[in-house]
Amino acid sequence: MDNYKVVNLLKETRTCKVFLAYRQEDNIEVFYKEIKPELIDLGFDNRFYHWAKILIELNHPNLVNYLDFVCEQGKYAFVVEDT
Repeated sequence: MDNYKVVNLLKETRTCKVFLAYRQEDNIEVFYKEIKPELIDLGFDNRFYHWAKILIELNHPNLVNYLDFVCEQGKYAFVVEDT
């Protein structure tokens, strides 16, 4: 999360919290989607990394681009472009 500056909470769903954030290195506006801790169980690390790699590789004009994924201090998040 050190690479991102969270500005404010935009929405909370059953599975995640979505924040407006800025990437520190270039000040690009992004959405920071943090997975709720109650959804994290044993083996979550492997599933998270697997899905993150797939989502980052997807490239289609009808899909948002996943830019990064974060796993720090027991928190998991996807970083998505601001469309």
